[in-house]
Order: sequence, then C-alpha cells, then structure tokens
Amino acid sequence: MGSKIRQLLINKGLTILFEENKYDKELTFTGPADNEILTAWDNRLKRMVAFQDFCGKEIFAEIRKEFLECLKNKKHTCMTEVKFILAKK
Repeated sequence: MGSKIRQLLINKGLTILFEENKYDKELTFTGPADNEILTAWDNRLKRMVAFQDFCGKEIFAEIRKEFLECLKNKKHTCMTEVKFILAKK
C-alpha cells in the first residue's frame, strides 16, 4: 500500500504537505529480531482469531512457527517502508 498511497491521496483531491519514510523497529528491520520484537509479533499473531479460524488450528500453528523463525533468522531482510504522509483537502 505504501507505494500507492501518495497517488491515491492525490487522486482523491488531497494536497500532499509533507512526506517521509519512517523507521519502525517492528516492521522495517533487517537481521534477526530481538526478543521484544518476537514477543510483540507472537502476541499480535495470537490476537488474529479470524485468521486462526480461517486457517484452522494446525495450519495456523505452522504459519506462526515459520513466520517467527523467519524473523529470528540472521538472513532476514526487509524492504518495507513505513510511509508518513500529511495531506489536506
């Protein structure tokens, strides 16, 4: 969505006043996550009840395990950007 949001705002008639990419230690890090980040993601996953129901308990458990293992991996690479855009109508 980040790559599209600026143009969507412009298309809706908003004027961009300020824009920057922000660093977020939970979303934009590269390398292994520290324990605080892993705990935050694990807690977030536990709250995704609708996703758990959709996948089923066993498949969700596999997804959760694999996702957290990816975050722990020293080869983990993230190209995500958190966009901060201030716009007015």
